[in-house]
Amino acid sequence: MLVGGRLLPAALRAARPAAGGHRPDAASRVLSRVTGGLPADRAAWGTAMLVELGQAHRASERWRFSLGCVRVVAAMRCRAALTRRDRGAGGLRAAVLGAVAAALGLAVYGLVRYPGLRSGAGAPGACVVLAVLLSGYAAAALTLSGGYTRSAALARRFSASGDLVVGATWVAGLAPPHLLKAWVFVPLLVALLAPAAVAALVGRAGRDARAATDAALWSGLVGGLLVFIVWVTETYAHNGRPYDAQLVRDFRSSGSHDLVGYAVSDNLGAALGLLVIIPTVALAVGSLVGRTAAHRGR
Repeated sequence: MLVGGRLLPAALRAARPAAGGHRPDAASRVLSRVTGGLPADRAAWGTAMLVELGQAHRASERWRFSLGCVRVVAAMRCRAALTRRDRGAGGLRAAVLGAVAAALGLAVYGLVRYPGLRSGAGAPGACVVLAVLLSGYAAAALTLSGGYTRSAALARRFSASGDLVVGATWVAGLAPPHLLKAWVFVPLLVALLAPAAVAALVGRAGRDARAATDAALWSGLVGGLLVFIVWVTETYAHNGRPYDAQLVRDFRSSGSHDLVGYAVSDNLGAALGLLVIIPTVALAVGSLVGRTAAHRGR
C-alpha cells in the first residue's frame, strides 16, 4: 500500500536524471529526494548532508552514507508524526494505531483460545503475513499523519467522514447471504464509491492529486482494520459458525479433527485477505479519481 502510493513513485523520480549539465549518481538523487521534503527547521541539515556526500568518492561509501541519512530522516519523520497534534493528525493516527493494536491482540487471543490454530501447517506463515501487514498499516498511518500542508490536512479531515462508511459497508456486504439476499451488491458498491468520493472532494478542494490519494488510502486503512476487527470478533463469538455444506466437505477431506478450529482458521484467512484487498482497492480507485478531480480543479 505504502510502497504503491508513496515509495515507488518517489523511487522512480529519484532514478530520473537531473536536468542540466551535471548528472548526479543514484545515491545523491535518493538523498536529494529524501531530504527535499524536510520541514524548514531541518532543511539546513539536509543541505549539509548533500554537501558531505560530495566528499565521498567510492560508490560503496556514497551509498552507505546516503542510506544512513535515509534512516535518520525516517526516524525523524516517525518522531514528528508521533508528536504532531495539529489539524487532526493526532486523532486519526491514534485511531489507526489503536486498531492495529486491537487486531494484534485478537490474533494472539485466537492462538491461545484455539490450539488448532497453532498446530496448523500454515500457522507460522499466516502469523508472519499478519505481522507484516499490521506493521505496514502502522507505518502508513505514521507517514500519512506527518503531512504539514493544507492539502494533507484536507485529506485527513475528509477521510474521517469516509472511514466508517467504508468499514461499515464492507462489513454489511460480507454478511451472510440470507441477511441481505439480493441486495448484497448495494453495500459493496458503496464501499467502492466511498474512497472515490473522498478522493474527489479532496482533489477538487485542494487541487492536489497526492493528497486526494492519501485521503482514499486513509479510508482504506481504517476500513480494513474495522472489517478485520468486526469479522474476527464475530468469528470468535460464534466459533466460526455457521458451518455451511462446503466448509464441512472441505473439513472432511482435510484430515483435521477439529471442526471449530478449522472453521475459525478459514474465517481468519479471509479476514487476513481483506486487510490487503480493502486498502488496495481504496488506493487504486482513489488515485484514479483523485488525479482526475485535481486536474479539473486547476
